[in-house]
Amino acid sequence: MKDILFFLLKAFLLIVFLLIVGHISIFIHEMGHAAVYMIAAKDRNWRIIVGSGQTLIRTKHFVFNIRPYGGLFLPDDPNRIETDGKKAMVLFGGILATFLLAILFILPLKAAAVLPGGTIFQICLIIGFLYNFILFILVFISHRHRIGVNKGAESDGMKLNPIMKRLRGFAPEKQ
Repeated sequence: MKDILFFLLKAFLLIVFLLIVGHISIFIHEMGHAAVYMIAAKDRNWRIIVGSGQTLIRTKHFVFNIRPYGGLFLPDDPNRIETDGKKAMVLFGGILATFLLAILFILPLKAAAVLPGGTIFQICLIIGFLYNFILFILVFISHRHRIGVNKGAESDGMKLNPIMKRLRGFAPEKQ
């Protein structure tokens, strides 16, 4: 009975950890977009929505919802980014942030082995890495989101593909 309770506690903590990693990963990704946008557009009027469902926290710039499905970076005036080069940079800002977060999860993996309870900590780091690595790969896939706060919206890859074609001279300038 004690082993079953211990297993259930571990499973519960793992689910909580996944929810936290999901929210943090989406937040960091969207903040990557926001950071580059603030530099490129010299504008601080934007909002980030993390997750979907019932709202947990709402501030001037941030909305955190209960389920970590999707996120949105919403500039108040999207026309402040006037060139394809700047649009590509803003899109790559989120992608780069996701990649760096994946690296941050994998770096302390070997050191975690010597900690008390190191195996659990290592599992959490691996899950954090895999979550962000998969998110990093999915960002490049051209698709429309099927669930979450951005349901029906284009993925970063879908937005980036025509911009990169125009920048390389393979497609006409978007009007």
